[in-house]
Parts: sequence; C-alpha cells; structure tokens
Amino acid sequence: MRPTSIFLLIALPVLVAGAASSTLRQDPPRIATVDLPRVIREHELSKRDYEEIDHWKKGTEKMLEEQGKELKRRQDALENMDPANEEYRKELDSIKVEGYRLKVQEESLTKELERKTAQALSQAHRRAVEACKKHLDDHGLEAVFQVNPAPVGGKNREEVVNEIVLRELVTHRADVDITEAVLAILNGT
Repeated sequence: MRPTSIFLLIALPVLVAGAASSTLRQDPPRIATVDLPRVIREHELSKRDYEEIDHWKKGTEKMLEEQGKELKRRQDALENMDPANEEYRKELDSIKVEGYRLKVQEESLTKELERKTAQALSQAHRRAVEACKKHLDDHGLEAVFQVNPAPVGGKNREEVVNEIVLRELVTHRADVDITEAVLAILNGT
C-alpha cells in the first residue's frame, strides 16, 4: 500500500467524524421575540407623546367647533336680512369665504394630526428597536423577531389573508419572549 492510501485510510474517518461532531455540537441560534405593538403602546414616553397629540387634537377640534358655530350663527342671521340689500350680499360673500377657509383649515389640521401621529409612531418604533438591540447585545442573542400574539382578524377575506401573510413568525415559545425586558429598558426599571 502506498503511504498516501494509508494516510487516507487513517485520516479520512477522523476528519469525517470531526466534521460531523462539530456540526452536531453547534448551539442553535439564540433568538428572542418581542410584541412590538405592546412595547410601543406601554412605553411611558410613547404614552406621553400620544397624550400630547390627543390634547392638541381635542384643542383644535374645539377651536374648529367654535368657529363652525360662529359661522352657523352668521348664516342664521342672514335669514333676517333682505337678499336685495348690499349688506346681505357682502355678508353672504364673507360667509362663503369663511366657510371655505374653515374647510381648508380643517383639512390642514387633519394632515398635521397625521404627521404628528406618524412622527410619534416612528420615534416610538426607533426607541423600541434600540431597546431590543441593547437586550440582544447584552444577552448574546443573534436575532429578535417581532411577534403579534393577537388572533388573526379582519372584516373580509382580503383583510384576513393580508394579516396572515404579514405575520412572518407563526409561533414561538413564551420563554423566548423579551417584551417585559424591553419595556424595563425603555421605562428605566
């Protein structure tokens, strides 16, 4: 037998056994899950942000309601005026302009509410992701997956299908859920 053949007879089984045992001994990936909507909903700073937005919304709604009542009062007052009178025509034109201005203002405030809400949600998401990253680094995890524990729902087939398709994580064990730990990081507890 040639020396190369003897080497292969001895080394090959050792190499194969070593490769197989190292493959078998690898630890599974260390992963965790987090209920991100819950984290965002329960984080104290996010709650304050949404309370401020709600306060702003209620204030603007009250202002628009008062302006609408004033406009309605002016419209009602027109009924007591003579349509042939110049003052009637001026007041009617003024009411039309004010009605249009009120409508534009309402649309603008609706867009501003959407912008404020989107910005608050984006900031809340960023903070939650940073807390997840901190937990990942502190605990030697390889990945954190978002989980939605709520049952799939919808009003029609399309909504249900979309919700199913958007859920990338099908199921998980509760012991890999780090939602409470992420909330503790965010809330400083």
